[in-house]
Amino acid sequence: MYQSFRRNTLKYGLHQTFFPIVQGSTYKDLRSNLQNILLREAEGNAIGGLSVGEPAEEMYAMTEVVTCCVT
Repeated sequence: MYQSFRRNTLKYGLHQTFFPIVQGSTYKDLRSNLQNILLREAEGNAIGGLSVGEPAEEMYAMTEVVTCCVT
C-alpha cells in the first residue's frame, strides 16, 4: 500500500501524508510489526488500538512498548 501511495500525484494541489498504524491492543506480540513500519520512513506513525477501555496502566505500558524504539 505504501508504494502505491508514493506513486500517487498530488490531489487538488495539496500535499498528503501517510501514517502507518501500529495496532495490537495490549498484546506486545501483536505490536511486533513496529520495526517494519519504521522502515517505511513515513512522515509520522500512529498508535492504534488503545484508549478504548483498557486500564490506563496497560495503555501507558503499550505506549512505552511502541515508543521505546523510536528516536
